[in-house]
Amino acid sequence: MLQAGLDWLNDQRESYMSESSVTYYRGVNSVTITNATKGQSGKEDVSTFGSYINTQNVDFIIAASEIVIDGSQVLPEKHDWIQWADANSVIWKFEVTPASDGDDFFQYEDPSQKYLRVFTLQNGTV
Repeated sequence: MLQAGLDWLNDQRESYMSESSVTYYRGVNSVTITNATKGQSGKEDVSTFGSYINTQNVDFIIAASEIVIDGSQVLPEKHDWIQWADANSVIWKFEVTPASDGDDFFQYEDPSQKYLRVFTLQNGTV
């Protein structure tokens, strides 16, 4: 029953929040992800000088089964990157990077590990 609820919730995310598509790269290989949801997460710290430091990461929620490189399903890792086109057709590059509070490049979004939140930082345009 819980899985049915999670599947319904993901269907809603894909229907109403997903971008048209993004391209996931590992080296020279790539795959088009048809239902990625772009979001962001952040962290606020206080520096040793008392000023606030705000870090914003751009996250993409992707079905784990869609990241297939060279015929194998893979998990996000260092040096992977994602291309995303905005409403003005500007193509942005996002490098997969550890979350602001750890060493992981992604986290599972559900108990069945079907969906990943991939942590990235914007790295300019293509």
